[in-house]
Amino acid sequence: MGLELSTPSRGKVVLVIAVLAVVVLALATAYWYTSRPQYPWLFKGAYAVYKGEAYVLLLPLEVTLRLEVVDFNKTHAKILFYAKARAPVGTDERQEVRWVDLTRGSYTSERSRLERVYEEERYVEGLGVRKLTVYEFKHDGGTEVVYVDSGTLWPVMVTYKDDMFGFKIDLNIVETNIPGLKRR
Repeated sequence: MGLELSTPSRGKVVLVIAVLAVVVLALATAYWYTSRPQYPWLFKGAYAVYKGEAYVLLLPLEVTLRLEVVDFNKTHAKILFYAKARAPVGTDERQEVRWVDLTRGSYTSERSRLERVYEEERYVEGLGVRKLTVYEFKHDGGTEVVYVDSGTLWPVMVTYKDDMFGFKIDLNIVETNIPGLKRR
């Protein structure tokens, strides 16, 4: 009256291995999907360059702005902000690197107060008609409007209106490596 162990058939072994492989593959896919960033621009070296022109007190002004991701983690992105303004009286360059909180889900400005947020569809030069979230900020000298693409969550245009000197400048995206924002 001994205990008999039966050996599983080759078909059962193959079936168990196949089921385990599918479970491992499903878990790996779920991990990959949930661990990837929700922002398509969240990779080191992601950048966009913006340019605009205006006249300030009858003098031409050319402005270039560059935003670039230099590092990131699960909650923050380290962004390089570079601006260059060129006028006949001289050139001014500034840059700043700061960590941006990704958990907030909206754009903020340290030097301005948010006045309103709304959605609109608008033609963006080189990109076509885009669905945008528009953030309007007020500060002491005027207004700043940031147009954020709803699909990529990246700014595609920035408008500055200066009340003191009476000028407005639109900074349009002219170059980028961000998926979904490549120029046509």
